[in-house]
Amino acid sequence: MTTLRQSLREESGSAPLSSVRQQRKFRPELQGLRALAAGLVVVYHVWLGRVSGGVDVFFFVSGFLITGQLFRASVRGRIEFRPFWGRMFKRLFPAALTVIVVSAGVALLWLPEHRWIQTAKEVLASALYYENWQLAADSTDYLAQHSGASIMQHFWSLSIQGQFYLVWPLLIALLMLLARPFGWNLRITLLTVLSSLFAGSLAYSVWLTEVNQPFAYFNSLTRVWEFALGGLLALTIDRVVLPRWLAVVAGWLGVVGLAS
Repeated sequence: MTTLRQSLREESGSAPLSSVRQQRKFRPELQGLRALAAGLVVVYHVWLGRVSGGVDVFFFVSGFLITGQLFRASVRGRIEFRPFWGRMFKRLFPAALTVIVVSAGVALLWLPEHRWIQTAKEVLASALYYENWQLAADSTDYLAQHSGASIMQHFWSLSIQGQFYLVWPLLIALLMLLARPFGWNLRITLLTVLSSLFAGSLAYSVWLTEVNQPFAYFNSLTRVWEFALGGLLALTIDRVVLPRWLAVVAGWLGVVGLAS
Protein backbone atom coordinates (compact mmCIF):
# COMPACT_ATOMS: atom_id res chain seq x y z
CA MET A 1 0.00 0.00 0.00
CA THR A 2 2.87 2.37 0.78
CA THR A 3 4.37 1.78 -2.65
CA LEU A 4 1.02 2.30 -4.36
CA ARG A 5 0.43 5.54 -2.47
CA GLN A 6 3.89 6.92 -3.28
CA SER A 7 3.54 5.97 -6.95
CA LEU A 8 0.19 7.73 -7.30
CA ARG A 9 1.47 10.84 -5.54
CA GLU A 10 4.53 11.00 -7.81
CA GLU A 11 2.49 10.46 -10.96
CA SER A 12 -0.01 13.19 -9.99
CA GLY A 13 2.61 15.88 -10.48
CA SER A 14 4.68 16.25 -7.33
CA ALA A 15 7.75 14.55 -8.86
CA PRO A 16 9.89 15.37 -11.91
CA LEU A 17 8.71 13.92 -15.22
CA SER A 18 11.75 11.65 -15.47
CA SER A 19 10.90 10.18 -12.09
CA VAL A 20 7.30 9.59 -13.15
CA ARG A 21 8.36 7.80 -16.32
CA GLN A 22 10.78 5.63 -14.39
CA GLN A 23 8.13 4.78 -11.81
CA ARG A 24 5.69 3.67 -14.51
CA LYS A 25 8.10 1.11 -15.94
CA PHE A 26 7.60 -1.51 -13.26
CA ARG A 27 5.10 -1.84 -10.44
CA PRO A 28 6.18 -4.91 -8.43
CA GLU A 29 3.19 -4.85 -6.08
CA LEU A 30 0.73 -4.89 -8.99
CA GLN A 31 2.68 -7.57 -10.85
CA GLY A 32 2.59 -9.59 -7.64
CA LEU A 33 -1.18 -9.24 -7.44
CA ARG A 34 -1.52 -10.30 -11.07
CA ALA A 35 0.68 -13.35 -10.47
CA LEU A 36 -1.38 -14.26 -7.41
CA ALA A 37 -4.61 -13.88 -9.41
CA ALA A 38 -3.32 -16.08 -12.25
CA GLY A 39 -2.13 -18.68 -9.75
CA LEU A 40 -5.53 -18.75 -8.03
CA VAL A 41 -7.33 -19.29 -11.34
CA VAL A 42 -5.06 -22.21 -12.31
CA VAL A 43 -4.98 -23.89 -8.90
CA TYR A 44 -8.71 -23.68 -8.29
CA HIS A 45 -9.77 -24.75 -11.77
CA VAL A 46 -7.23 -27.52 -12.34
CA TRP A 47 -6.82 -29.11 -8.91
CA LEU A 48 -9.75 -28.03 -6.75
CA GLY A 49 -12.52 -27.94 -9.35
CA ARG A 50 -13.89 -24.66 -8.02
CA VAL A 51 -14.16 -21.04 -9.08
CA SER A 52 -11.50 -18.81 -7.52
CA GLY A 53 -11.39 -15.09 -6.87
CA GLY A 54 -8.55 -14.63 -9.34
CA VAL A 55 -10.65 -12.93 -12.01
CA ASP A 56 -12.02 -10.53 -9.40
CA VAL A 57 -8.45 -9.47 -8.60
CA PHE A 58 -7.82 -8.71 -12.27
CA PHE A 59 -10.98 -6.58 -12.43
CA PHE A 60 -9.98 -4.70 -9.29
CA VAL A 61 -6.43 -4.04 -10.53
CA SER A 62 -7.79 -2.87 -13.90
CA GLY A 63 -10.12 -0.45 -12.13
CA PHE A 64 -7.23 0.88 -10.07
CA LEU A 65 -4.85 1.36 -12.98
CA ILE A 66 -7.25 2.73 -15.58
CA THR A 67 -9.05 5.09 -13.22
CA GLY A 68 -5.72 6.48 -12.02
CA GLN A 69 -4.49 7.01 -15.58
CA LEU A 70 -7.70 8.70 -16.69
CA PHE A 71 -7.90 10.88 -13.60
CA ARG A 72 -4.37 12.17 -14.14
CA ALA A 73 -5.15 12.80 -17.80
CA SER A 74 -8.29 14.71 -16.76
CA VAL A 75 -6.29 16.85 -14.33
CA ARG A 76 -3.95 17.71 -17.19
CA GLY A 77 -7.05 18.76 -19.14
CA ARG A 78 -7.40 16.10 -21.82
CA ILE A 79 -8.09 12.39 -22.27
CA GLU A 80 -6.53 11.12 -25.49
CA PHE A 81 -8.84 8.32 -26.56
CA ARG A 82 -6.98 7.10 -29.66
CA PRO A 83 -3.64 6.38 -27.91
CA PHE A 84 -5.45 4.90 -24.90
CA TRP A 85 -7.58 2.50 -26.92
CA GLY A 86 -4.69 1.86 -29.33
CA ARG A 87 -2.47 0.61 -26.51
CA MET A 88 -5.20 -1.65 -25.22
CA PHE A 89 -5.90 -3.02 -28.70
CA LYS A 90 -2.24 -3.82 -29.33
CA ARG A 91 -1.87 -5.44 -25.93
CA LEU A 92 -5.00 -7.60 -25.95
CA PHE A 93 -6.17 -8.31 -29.47
CA PRO A 94 -3.24 -10.11 -31.19
CA ALA A 95 -2.91 -12.81 -28.52
CA ALA A 96 -6.69 -13.14 -28.16
CA LEU A 97 -7.18 -13.42 -31.92
CA THR A 98 -4.51 -16.13 -32.12
CA VAL A 99 -6.28 -18.20 -29.47
CA ILE A 100 -9.67 -17.66 -31.13
CA VAL A 101 -8.47 -18.72 -34.59
CA VAL A 102 -6.66 -21.82 -33.29
CA SER A 103 -9.64 -22.79 -31.14
CA ALA A 104 -12.03 -22.41 -34.08
CA GLY A 105 -9.81 -24.70 -36.17
CA VAL A 106 -9.65 -27.28 -33.40
CA ALA A 107 -13.44 -27.12 -33.03
CA LEU A 108 -13.91 -27.95 -36.71
CA LEU A 109 -11.60 -30.93 -36.40
CA TRP A 110 -12.81 -32.49 -33.15
CA LEU A 111 -16.21 -31.19 -32.12
CA PRO A 112 -19.33 -32.97 -33.45
CA GLU A 113 -21.25 -31.13 -36.14
CA HIS A 114 -24.20 -30.30 -33.90
CA ARG A 115 -21.83 -28.12 -31.83
CA TRP A 116 -20.51 -26.07 -34.75
CA ILE A 117 -23.24 -23.42 -34.93
CA GLN A 118 -23.14 -22.68 -31.21
CA THR A 119 -19.34 -22.61 -31.27
CA ALA A 120 -19.36 -20.21 -34.24
CA LYS A 121 -21.62 -17.87 -32.27
CA GLU A 122 -19.22 -17.89 -29.37
CA VAL A 123 -16.16 -17.44 -31.57
CA LEU A 124 -17.76 -14.28 -32.98
CA ALA A 125 -18.81 -13.16 -29.50
CA SER A 126 -15.28 -13.63 -28.19
CA ALA A 127 -13.73 -11.73 -31.09
CA LEU A 128 -16.13 -8.81 -30.52
CA TYR A 129 -15.85 -8.88 -26.72
CA TYR A 130 -19.40 -9.83 -25.77
CA GLU A 131 -18.82 -13.50 -24.96
CA ASN A 132 -19.98 -12.96 -21.37
CA TRP A 133 -23.39 -11.82 -22.63
CA GLN A 134 -23.57 -14.79 -25.00
CA LEU A 135 -22.92 -17.11 -22.07
CA ALA A 136 -25.37 -15.18 -19.89
CA ALA A 137 -28.06 -15.68 -22.53
CA ASP A 138 -27.17 -19.37 -22.87
CA SER A 139 -27.45 -19.81 -19.11
CA THR A 140 -31.22 -19.29 -19.48
CA ASP A 141 -31.46 -21.33 -22.72
CA TYR A 142 -32.37 -24.96 -22.00
CA LEU A 143 -30.89 -26.29 -25.26
CA ALA A 144 -27.64 -24.36 -24.85
CA GLN A 145 -27.31 -25.54 -21.26
CA HIS A 146 -27.25 -29.12 -22.47
CA SER A 147 -24.77 -28.67 -25.30
CA GLY A 148 -21.68 -29.04 -23.10
CA ALA A 149 -19.08 -26.56 -21.94
CA SER A 150 -17.92 -24.04 -24.53
CA ILE A 151 -14.31 -24.01 -25.74
CA MET A 152 -14.53 -20.19 -25.66
CA GLN A 153 -16.00 -20.00 -22.18
CA HIS A 154 -12.99 -18.42 -20.50
CA PHE A 155 -13.22 -15.41 -22.82
CA TRP A 156 -16.09 -14.13 -20.68
CA SER A 157 -13.72 -12.26 -18.35
CA LEU A 158 -11.70 -10.74 -21.19
CA SER A 159 -14.97 -9.57 -22.75
CA ILE A 160 -15.91 -7.73 -19.56
CA GLN A 161 -12.45 -6.16 -19.45
CA GLY A 162 -12.84 -5.00 -23.06
CA GLN A 163 -16.22 -3.45 -22.29
CA PHE A 164 -14.70 -1.70 -19.29
CA TYR A 165 -11.85 -0.27 -21.39
CA LEU A 166 -14.42 1.11 -23.82
CA VAL A 167 -16.93 2.59 -21.38
CA TRP A 168 -14.74 3.84 -18.52
CA PRO A 169 -12.85 6.55 -20.47
CA LEU A 170 -16.14 7.84 -21.87
CA LEU A 171 -17.64 7.99 -18.38
CA ILE A 172 -14.71 9.88 -16.88
CA ALA A 173 -14.52 12.24 -19.86
CA LEU A 174 -18.23 13.02 -19.43
CA LEU A 175 -17.73 13.73 -15.72
CA MET A 176 -14.77 15.96 -16.55
CA LEU A 177 -16.89 17.96 -19.01
CA LEU A 178 -19.68 18.30 -16.44
CA ALA A 179 -17.35 19.27 -13.60
CA ARG A 180 -15.66 22.16 -15.39
CA PRO A 181 -18.60 24.53 -16.06
CA PHE A 182 -20.13 23.89 -12.63
CA GLY A 183 -16.83 24.30 -10.79
CA TRP A 184 -17.01 20.86 -9.24
CA ASN A 185 -13.89 19.26 -7.80
CA LEU A 186 -13.07 16.43 -10.20
CA ARG A 187 -11.80 14.05 -7.53
CA ILE A 188 -14.91 14.53 -5.40
CA THR A 189 -17.14 14.14 -8.45
CA LEU A 190 -15.45 10.87 -9.39
CA LEU A 191 -15.57 9.60 -5.83
CA THR A 192 -19.30 10.31 -5.66
CA VAL A 193 -20.11 8.63 -8.96
CA LEU A 194 -17.86 5.61 -8.37
CA SER A 195 -19.29 5.14 -4.88
CA SER A 196 -22.80 5.11 -6.37
CA LEU A 197 -21.74 2.61 -9.05
CA PHE A 198 -20.06 0.46 -6.43
CA ALA A 199 -23.11 0.36 -4.16
CA GLY A 200 -25.63 -0.13 -6.97
CA SER A 201 -23.67 -2.87 -8.74
CA LEU A 202 -22.86 -4.75 -5.54
CA ALA A 203 -26.51 -4.67 -4.44
CA TYR A 204 -27.62 -5.84 -7.89
CA SER A 205 -25.01 -8.61 -7.84
CA VAL A 206 -26.19 -9.92 -4.47
CA TRP A 207 -29.84 -9.83 -5.53
CA LEU A 208 -29.36 -11.36 -8.97
CA THR A 209 -27.11 -14.11 -7.61
CA GLU A 210 -29.96 -15.20 -5.38
CA VAL A 211 -32.46 -15.05 -8.26
CA ASN A 212 -30.37 -16.47 -11.13
CA GLN A 213 -26.78 -17.32 -10.25
CA PRO A 214 -25.56 -18.43 -13.73
CA PHE A 215 -26.90 -15.26 -15.37
CA ALA A 216 -25.45 -13.11 -12.59
CA TYR A 217 -22.02 -14.72 -12.96
CA PHE A 218 -21.58 -13.59 -16.58
CA ASN A 219 -23.45 -10.29 -16.30
CA SER A 220 -21.25 -7.21 -16.80
CA LEU A 221 -23.39 -5.09 -14.49
CA THR A 222 -22.79 -7.41 -11.53
CA ARG A 223 -19.03 -6.86 -11.98
CA VAL A 224 -18.96 -3.06 -12.16
CA TRP A 225 -18.50 -2.76 -8.40
CA GLU A 226 -15.09 -4.48 -8.65
CA PHE A 227 -13.78 -1.96 -11.18
CA ALA A 228 -15.36 0.88 -9.18
CA LEU A 229 -13.71 -0.30 -5.96
CA GLY A 230 -10.32 -0.30 -7.68
CA GLY A 231 -11.06 3.21 -8.94
CA LEU A 232 -12.01 4.41 -5.46
CA LEU A 233 -8.70 3.12 -4.14
CA ALA A 234 -6.81 4.88 -6.93
CA LEU A 235 -8.44 8.19 -5.97
CA THR A 236 -7.85 7.87 -2.23
CA ILE A 237 -4.74 5.79 -1.58
CA ASP A 238 -2.37 8.79 -1.76
CA ARG A 239 -4.20 10.17 1.29
CA VAL A 240 -4.05 7.00 3.37
CA VAL A 241 -1.08 6.98 5.75
CA LEU A 242 -0.30 3.83 7.72
CA PRO A 243 2.70 2.89 9.85
CA ARG A 244 4.99 0.61 7.86
CA TRP A 245 4.46 -2.36 10.16
CA LEU A 246 0.69 -2.02 9.85
CA ALA A 247 0.90 -1.75 6.05
CA VAL A 248 2.97 -4.94 5.91
CA VAL A 249 0.55 -6.81 8.20
CA ALA A 250 -2.46 -5.56 6.22
CA GLY A 251 -0.81 -6.62 2.96
CA TRP A 252 -0.19 -10.17 4.12
CA LEU A 253 -3.69 -10.42 5.57
CA GLY A 254 -4.95 -9.38 2.15
CA VAL A 255 -2.93 -12.12 0.46
CA VAL A 256 -4.29 -14.73 2.90
CA GLY A 257 -7.82 -13.42 2.33
CA LEU A 258 -7.50 -13.68 -1.44
CA ALA A 259 -6.05 -17.19 -1.31
CA SER A 260 -8.71 -18.45 1.07
